[in-house]
Amino acid sequence: NISTQSETIKDGYDYGVRQRVLTVDVECYDTRENGARFVDQLAWEVEEIFYANPNLNNTVETCHLQNIAFAFGDNGALALHGAILTFEVTYVTNIPSPNEEGSVTARLVEPFLSFEPETGVGNEDKYHKIEGGHVRAAR
Repeated sequence: NISTQSETIKDGYDYGVRQRVLTVDVECYDTRENGARFVDQLAWEVEEIFYANPNLNNTVETCHLQNIAFAFGDNGALALHGAILTFEVTYVTNIPSPNEEGSVTARLVEPFLSFEPETGVGNEDKYHKIEGGHVRAAR
């Protein structure tokens, strides 16, 4: 079972693109007598999937495991074993699409600056190429 707990929008993303952090729970259950071992193995496999693919095929920025909660119970007639893996998933929404002409998200909104930056795009001619040997810092 997969469920979500909460979602927050990080500050500083008011100009269209928004970075969001979503808390996601992945729940693994088993009711067999030896279900504890199965649930533990299943939780490990879920963890390995996220470890091998931390940005979920480029759909999210990051996906970090925050917590694992285990619960094992067996009263003879009924057994319930469970593991809940909690992930913090960071992703971006309102990404501009170059294919949507005229839409609000078709272009990036540039914040108003009170100065002209001296670095970055359009300022490449101000950069100096550094050539030569290695420079050692004095002690």
